[in-house]
Amino acid sequence: MTDVVDRALLDRVAERAPALDRGDDDVRPALRELGAAGLLDLGTGPDRAGELPAVVTLVEELAARCLATAFAVWAHRMVIDYYAHAGLGGVDVEALVRAERCGSTGLAPALRELAGFDVVPLEARRDGAGLRVSGPVSWASNLVPGTLLAVPVRLPDEGERARAVVVVDVDDPGVTVHPFPRLLAMNATASSSLALEDVAVGPGRVLSEDLPSFVGACRPRMVLVQTALCLGLARRAVDEGRSRLRGVAASLSPRATQVADAVADARRLLHGIAARPSGTAPRELAALRQDAARLAGDATRLEAALVGGAGYVADSPTARRLREAAFLPVQAPTEPLLEVLRR
Repeated sequence: MTDVVDRALLDRVAERAPALDRGDDDVRPALRELGAAGLLDLGTGPDRAGELPAVVTLVEELAARCLATAFAVWAHRMVIDYYAHAGLGGVDVEALVRAERCGSTGLAPALRELAGFDVVPLEARRDGAGLRVSGPVSWASNLVPGTLLAVPVRLPDEGERARAVVVVDVDDPGVTVHPFPRLLAMNATASSSLALEDVAVGPGRVLSEDLPSFVGACRPRMVLVQTALCLGLARRAVDEGRSRLRGVAASLSPRATQVADAVADARRLLHGIAARPSGTAPRELAALRQDAARLAGDATRLEAALVGGAGYVADSPTARRLREAAFLPVQAPTEPLLEVLRR
């Protein structure tokens, strides 16, 4: 792993995890460290597809120590990926790569619409070479000052199916970020809803006007890195739980072996697909992502059973991992949508 990220950096991520869990710190120090190490744009865009296995490894290792940090990295690097797929560079990308600004991906409405559910809620109209955007964003993360938020919009004046993907600066006039609610284990991710009212988007922040093609190009990496989130957490929970297989806890050895084997199988599949992502059907990716989230739930419940009462203490690592696993079924694409996509 040291050929991807320095061990000392991972140790600092682990040390900050309790404070992030409480919401007493945020993820930006880790993002800045990863940016300084040249890791935030690893595997982004079609020209760097060969680096995807390293991205999967990086995110797994982060998730094993702190899911909030790993999730923030996923959301941040996806925006860099979107710019790369759009063929756009410039000051936005430079700032994201150095973590001088945060990135936030808000493409969940596009995933739902393309699956035949709901309609993209944000509306846009032409304003010279750019657009003006209005409407709600039901959920996004990394919403700190200076964040660049990628969202889908519809252009009702240009036809029923006219869509685009744009980037909004959350500091711009017309953007309202609603107060952050209290969350399970993810308070450090600066997550909330937003309202946009006639927000100006310049032409350099219009990433695509072909929503299906854009999502089709970016979704495999999105889902594979999400799967790494799940399996990094699952692997850590399995390791912590199996270290307690003694005394009466040894009665759960068969169950521990079953979960450990399932996690190992899923990790092999993930890394195999990451090495050759173009040959994998979307439904296979959806199945892998859904199964990985379920394994994280199985693994964290197993850890809790083996650790016993000490793991029931709210600020214990075991309890934090239970709360982290509870987030995975609601991360977009959510478990109900994954169930549809895998059919």
